[in-house]
Amino acid sequence: MSAVKDQASLNRSVHRFALALATLVALGIPLGYGYVAYRDFASTLDFKAKLKSQALSGVIASNPTTWMFAENRVQGLISREPLPLENEFVQVFDASNSLVAEAGHPPPAPQVQRIYPLKDAGADVG
Repeated sequence: MSAVKDQASLNRSVHRFALALATLVALGIPLGYGYVAYRDFASTLDFKAKLKSQALSGVIASNPTTWMFAENRVQGLISREPLPLENEFVQVFDASNSLVAEAGHPPPAPQVQRIYPLKDAGADVG
């Protein structure tokens, strides 16, 4: 009788272990894929934000005193160059945190933000 109880206990333990392992695999694969997809999306967004920041810094360098009044030029630049907007929403602020221009459509939640400074001769201007 004791051997039967030991066998039943061993069967339950093996069954629980197999169930726990199956649960970990079933949850781990989608979570791992989601993590990799998020990291890829975040790095792409980071790259795009950096490129747009560098392009806008070029506009600022060519018009250091009037760039914040050239809203149409800044909007056109962030919409097209060097990469066109897809599902991004870009806002440009000057040094006093006043909104200068924005382009794109605000994405639905959840939102991922990347902030890059705009520079003129090495100094932050926006």
